[in-house]
Amino acid sequence: MYYHFSRAEIVNHLNMFLTHYCDVIEYNRSLTRAVFPFYLEHPKLSFADCCLATMAEINGAEPLLTFDKKLASQHPSAKLV
Repeated sequence: MYYHFSRAEIVNHLNMFLTHYCDVIEYNRSLTRAVFPFYLEHPKLSFADCCLATMAEINGAEPLLTFDKKLASQHPSAKLV
């Protein structure tokens, strides 16, 4: 589905939202700092895939075993099963 926003616009809006509500909601700041640039650099990957692989990397739970060929070929912590 296409929402008429570029990835850069999505990341920008998410950053503004998180900055504005950082006192109200809890979120993983180290994940967002790492995943947003990766998400921007890999337009063929979904945001969810970028989060999963980045979370595995942050937590030292590597390799992230996946059936997703695109993810395995584009993220260093993902390995194709």
